[in-house]
Amino acid sequence: MSDSIIVYWENVPDGEGDWSITFEDPSSLIHELSLNKNKNNPDDNFLRCPAITNLGKNLFVIKSPLNSSASFIIEDEKVSAGMDGGNGKWVVNRPPSLSNQLITSFSHPIVFFAEEDLDVMVSDPYFSNAHHKSWGTVIPGTYNCGSWFRPIHMEFNVWPGITDVSLKEGEHLAYVKFFTDKNVILKRFTMTEQLVDTAKICSSAGWWEPRVPLAKRYARFKQSKRDKFVLDIIKKNLV
Repeated sequence: MSDSIIVYWENVPDGEGDWSITFEDPSSLIHELSLNKNKNNPDDNFLRCPAITNLGKNLFVIKSPLNSSASFIIEDEKVSAGMDGGNGKWVVNRPPSLSNQLITSFSHPIVFFAEEDLDVMVSDPYFSNAHHKSWGTVIPGTYNCGSWFRPIHMEFNVWPGITDVSLKEGEHLAYVKFFTDKNVILKRFTMTEQLVDTAKICSSAGWWEPRVPLAKRYARFKQSKRDKFVLDIIKKNLV
């Protein structure tokens, strides 16, 4: 049995252009933290704690590819207008879940797909001093990236009363954690129209078939052999 697992990734075009040139490879959180570790205290350092090293294994950082900002108008807890911030598009496509806290997405989604069943979690970058924490937080979630070709949309829950949001180029947008004891190897591929179409269908499943368990969606995806279809195209378009 192999001690590693390949996870393929790429930015998904949003319909208004291909921004993949702006994205750098996700980086290891342990590597990012090690760049700033206290070299005068090599022994009593939390980076050597097994709890931290286990957490940090296969945990990657997604960085903002651009400087971007937007402003919104809220009336009666409904967003009545939004303005594009120029670099990247901000989308409000659902009503607030919490009182006076709008939900907005930075429309540069990333998709991960594994060669076997593999649970992945997206979370706010809790170890990072990210600029966006002053106005909101990434909405966390988990799914099986070996059974569902679902893009990760950087969706933020915005703190009460805030109507101006912004990102700084290079700031830590989110953490992506892969739950496996194997070593995750990330490989980048180029999106095709067929892959974009499949990603959009998976991404919108909550709209065209709401409240369906993920297990049912995974089963349907594999029964239709979409997993093999997606992998075949990806492997033909590796960067």
